[in-house]
Amino acid sequence: MMGKGPRTPQPTGALAARKTANAASPAQGAAPRQELVSEAGRFHLRDGARGVLGTPNGTYNFVRLHGAPPAAAQTFLSPRLAHAALAGQRAVSYAGTIRFEQGELSWWSNYSGTYQPDAAFRARAQLPDERFVPWQKLQLGGVAMQRGGFVAREAEKPPAPTRPQQVQPVQQLQPAQPSPDGKARTEAGGATPATGWSTHPAKAAPPARPPKAER
Repeated sequence: MMGKGPRTPQPTGALAARKTANAASPAQGAAPRQELVSEAGRFHLRDGARGVLGTPNGTYNFVRLHGAPPAAAQTFLSPRLAHAALAGQRAVSYAGTIRFEQGELSWWSNYSGTYQPDAAFRARAQLPDERFVPWQKLQLGGVAMQRGGFVAREAEKPPAPTRPQQVQPVQQLQPAQPSPDGKARTEAGGATPATGWSTHPAKAAPPARPPKAER
C-alpha cells in the first residue's frame, strides 16, 4: 500500500480553500474580477482588461491574495464569482464579502464558504476595521446569505388589522302587560317574555279594608 505524498507547505498566514464541488469554476455569465484600489479614502475598481477605474456600487465577494510584503498584495472583487475563482488558484490571506454605496464602503464581513476565515484575523484583509461586521450579525440583521453574494431580506409585512364585527344590540324584553283579550303581550312586539316573567294576566288586588273605628 502506497503512502500519501508530502503536503505542499502553505505560506504563513495563507488560507486554504475548502473542498467544494466546482468551487474554482466560474459561473456562466459571471462578471470578470476587478482589482480594488483605494485613493484618498475613496475606493475604485480597476478593470484588468482595459485598465480603467470605476466606482464600486453594490455587494461583492472579495479575496486578498497572499503577497510579500502584505501591503503590496492585491484584492480582487466580483459580484458573482465564487471566492476560489477570484483567487485563481493562488494563496489567499483573507476572503469575505463587501458592500459599497457609490464608492463609499458601507461594511465588509468574513462570509466565505470556500475559505471560512476567522474574524479574529480580519486585519489581513487591509480594510477599515470600523466597517467590519461578522457574517452572523449580518444574518441576524436580516441579510440572507446566498452563494455568490448577499440578498437583502424583505421585512415581513404585518397582517392587515381586521375590523371588529358590529354586534347588534340585544332587544330587551319588558315585563308582560295584560291585554284586553287576556293574553300576555310584551313591548318588544308580542313575543313571549323570557323565563321568569309572568305569562298570565295580573290578578287584581283585593280592595283594602277600611280601618276599624276606635271605640
